[in-house]
Amino acid sequence: MLLYNSNSKLKYIAGVYIYPYFHQNWEFFTYPPKNNFKLIVESENHTEDVLTTLVNKHQNNRFAGNEAHVLTLTNLIHYFTQNCNVKNGEVKNDNNFNLILHFLKNYLSNKSIKKVILVTENIETKEQKIYYSIL
Repeated sequence: MLLYNSNSKLKYIAGVYIYPYFHQNWEFFTYPPKNNFKLIVESENHTEDVLTTLVNKHQNNRFAGNEAHVLTLTNLIHYFTQNCNVKNGEVKNDNNFNLILHFLKNYLSNKSIKKVILVTENIETKEQKIYYSIL
């Protein structure tokens, strides 16, 4: 039996042969994220960051079926931020934001949504943009 030691000569030799062929980074699958998002939903007696809650549910149990919701919501947010005509503030009559609202109404079917706030933060510059819609 061979024990793995991080300082071993075997690690160096294996790395020389394996690294050029099997090295992976984020760009292998997709570009690294440029923004962090918060999607805050206010209902009558509750305020929740739905995106963070959904991602945490997915990360805690990968077999619970939340991956499709996470992918759908993050893609909807991505398309909105890439194609938004509003710099900051209230969003009216935007098809991409309306898709986010439609998703939230279906996902949170038992809650009466009063306000939706989307906060984006650029990872490098820390610039924040805040979009909202009052229902």
